[in-house]
Order: sequence, then C-alpha cells, then structure tokens
Amino acid sequence: MFHVPEHLRVRTGPMGTTAGSGTKGVFVVRGCQEGRQLQVIASESPEERVSVGVLNRANKIYGLCGQERALITGIFWDAQDIVMHTDDVVYVDDRPYTLHIWRVQGRERPTPPTAAEEAKRSPGHW
Repeated sequence: MFHVPEHLRVRTGPMGTTAGSGTKGVFVVRGCQEGRQLQVIASESPEERVSVGVLNRANKIYGLCGQERALITGIFWDAQDIVMHTDDVVYVDDRPYTLHIWRVQGRERPTPPTAAEEAKRSPGHW
C-alpha cells in the first residue's frame, strides 16, 4: 500500500502542496550522509510512483546509496509490496542521478519462486 508521509511534505513555495493533494506532492527526506537531503516527487497515475534526487548538489554522488533506496521504499510502501527501481545508468526524461521507484496497481508482478516451491518443481536437485 502506498503511504503519504505528511510530516515530510513540502507545503510552501512553487512545489508546495497540502494533504488535500492526496498522493501527489514533493517530500524532503534526510539522506544517509550528513547534510544530504533527498527530494521525492510522488504521484499515483497510473502507477504508484516516486522520483528521488539529491537536493544539495554539492554532496551528489552517482545516484543514491542502497540505504537511501531502502529508506525511500520503506517510507512510501509496505514491506510486502513489490516495487521496481530504475538502474542508476537509466535516465528517464533525461534526468541523470534520479531514481524512479514504482509499483504497478491492479496486477501482480511475478516474483521468483521460494526455495520450497523450487524444490517441489525440481525434486532431487538440491
């Protein structure tokens, strides 16, 4: 399920929104490094989606670290939700260093079989 962290929402300025905006808005999250802030733009049409970039460009490293990816995913989705991430080298709309995370609604994304399921399909191969 998609969550909207109201306490992190930007409420003023040209990108400001209110809780009445629903899932759409800009949110600021503290990154893993001292002074590093992540800007998250959220939308929900047709999929639950966030785009994440580093606000303070001086600290920009090639994309987000794994902890920041997990942090953003954990803020906006439940642990059991299956979300997809773009690769660091894939630019969407010509935006390098922006991570896109999304979950398609209304259909299940296939997941790899569990070890127990695999053992049932291939007995004797373990």
